[in-house]
Parts: sequence; C-alpha cells; structure tokens
Amino acid sequence: MYLLVSALLLFIATGARGGSSLPFFVFLGICCFGLLPAVHYLRKGYSEQEQISQSLSQFDVCALQCRSDFDKRFIHSAVMQWYGSLGEFNMFVRGPLKDEILQTMLVSRVPLHYIILCVTPAMGLQLDFLAALLAAGLPFEAWGKWLFGQLALTMLVVSELKCFFWLSKRFAKPFFSHPALDFGQTLLVVILFACCLLPPFVAVFRSSNASLMGAIFTFL
Repeated sequence: MYLLVSALLLFIATGARGGSSLPFFVFLGICCFGLLPAVHYLRKGYSEQEQISQSLSQFDVCALQCRSDFDKRFIHSAVMQWYGSLGEFNMFVRGPLKDEILQTMLVSRVPLHYIILCVTPAMGLQLDFLAALLAAGLPFEAWGKWLFGQLALTMLVVSELKCFFWLSKRFAKPFFSHPALDFGQTLLVVILFACCLLPPFVAVFRSSNASLMGAIFTFL
C-alpha cells in the first residue's frame, strides 16, 4: 500500500512538473473507485434503516410468532396489562416509538457541520502553505490566486461529500437480490458520483490556475 501511494504521488508530481493536470485527475478517479467499500457499507446501512422504518409502520403484536401458545398468551397478557390493549401497543410502536427511533437514525447521519469539521485538517495545511507564500514575499496576484483557488476547492469538497452521502441514501435500496449484482449497483453509484465530481473539479482547477480573477470568480 505504501509503495502504491508513493507511486501515485510520484505520478502526480511528475505531471505537475510537466505542466499537465492529467495525473491529478487520474489520481482523483482512482480515489473515486477506492470509495467502493464505503458506498457499499453506506447503502447497506441506509437500506437497513428503511427496512426498520417500514417494519415499525406495519407492526402488529398479534402477528407475533412464538414456540408455544403459552409464550404468546403470556406476552399478550403482559402487553394488555401495561398498555391496556393490543391495539394501543400497536399504536405506540407505530407512533411514538417509531418517531424516537427515526430521530436517533437522523442524529446518526452525517450533518453538514461534521463534514466541514472533517476538512479542517486540510484547511490547516492550506494556511501553512499560505504563510509560506507570504513569508516568501510573493505578490498578491500569486498568493491570491492560490488562496481563492484553494477556498473554492474546499467548498467544492464539502458539497461533493454531501452529494456522496445523498447518492448512497438515494440508491440504498437494492435493485437486485444477488450480492454480486448488488455490488454492481454500488459500482454504478460510484460512477455516478465520479460524473458529479470530476467536471466541477476540472472547471475549478482550470479557472483558478488561469488568473487571479478566474480564481476569485470561481470562489464566488
């Protein structure tokens, strides 16, 4: 893994010295396909959450299956003693209990401020690099172009991460029953994410490297 990452970084650096942005986008594409396990895991999690929601909406204690009739009668009698009737218990599970569980599921998802928090280490590195540019005495046109370009890329990364989670949730439900075909669905989601990711990155990369005004316009 170390050798692979080193080779990829060398590939990018070689392209950068040659003035070509192709290695960067090749590396970006490889990273997209590296998201396959994450997308598959997220799809599975979102699908299970949807199944839980549907099961709670259709809950019926009368459909309870037990090994013996004695156990079933015992459970029904306990429920009737606690909730008054089996119907009241069904309403409780389909209503307040379901809402509480769904609220817990919503909290467990990734909100926007968590995504912003995730990109703060990269922003710290950007600030270090900016300090180095200022210490070197570069003109505003040089460090300003870099700064606004990096800010635009950071905002784009945040937006793309939101898109990543949205696509995983939107296509969480398996279209195929076979595991291999379901993994193929995950691959299609990753390809769709790459199609949403690469064009904006290309536009931001080119405009921010063209001129200072291009970088400012991209940021705005």
